[in-house]
Amino acid sequence: MLVTWIETSCDAAFNDGGDDPAAVPGRGPVPPAPLPPPAVRRIMSAADPQTPPRSAGHSPYPGVVSPDAPLQGTASLRVLSTGYLDRRFASTVTFVRDGAALIVVNPGMVADIESILGPLRNCGVHPAAITDVVLLAARPAHIVNAALFPGARLHDATAVYQNDRKARRPGDRFLISPSVRLIQTPGHHPDDLTLLAATPRGIVAVTHLWSSRSDGADGPSDGDPGTLRQAKIRVLGVASRIVPAHGAAFRAGPDTPV
Repeated sequence: MLVTWIETSCDAAFNDGGDDPAAVPGRGPVPPAPLPPPAVRRIMSAADPQTPPRSAGHSPYPGVVSPDAPLQGTASLRVLSTGYLDRRFASTVTFVRDGAALIVVNPGMVADIESILGPLRNCGVHPAAITDVVLLAARPAHIVNAALFPGARLHDATAVYQNDRKARRPGDRFLISPSVRLIQTPGHHPDDLTLLAATPRGIVAVTHLWSSRSDGADGPSDGDPGTLRQAKIRVLGVASRIVPAHGAAFRAGPDTPV
C-alpha cells in the first residue's frame, strides 16, 4: 500500500502491510541504489549546543505555535518496518533524514533484520552511515537492533552515547537537528521519549505513547494513566501524524484516543 503523506526521498513504496518494500505498483522491483561509503564519523565530546525554545513558542508552520516544535521543517521520514502486537510482537522502526542527520528510531524486535536493512538500502543509506539512533523506550524489546548501526550516537532520556563516551543532557526538547526534536513523554515509563520530525507537510510524532491506532483511552497496566493522558495531549498539541511503537502510522485528529 502506498502512503502518500509520509515524507520520503526513497524511490520505493512505503511498506505498511508486509509487502516487498522494493516493489512499486506498475513498475516492478526497484534495484537497490548504490550504497555510499560509510561517512566519516563525528566523535562525540559532549552534547551539541542547544538553541533554547522561545518562551512564547514557535513553529515552522502557520497556526502551530509550541515550544515543542522543531525550528525548521525540512525533515523527511519513512517507516522501514511496521510493527504489530499479537502472540508475537514487533516494533515499528522509522528512518528520518534531515540534512546530514540520518536517524533510526525505535530499533526494536522484528521478525527479520532485513525488514530494517532492506528498506534502508532502498533509500541509498548504508547502516554505518546512520548518525543517530533514538530509543523511544530503554527496554530490550525496543533496543535489540541498535547494534546494527555501530557508528551512531545513541539517544535515551538522560544522555547521548557513542563508542566509549557518555554525555549527559536533558532529553526533553533536545534538538538532534534543526527539524528533529526529542521530548520526554512519560506514561508507560518515566524515561520514554517521543521524536518530533518537522517535514514540509507537518510534524510527525514517532512515539511509544500509542502502541497502535486502536489504542483505547484506558491507562496501561505498566504506567500511570493520568501521566500518559497528559503526555498524549502534549503530543497532539503539535503533531498532525503519529507513528506508534507497534503499529501502522495514522493521522492525528479529534478522534485520536487519549
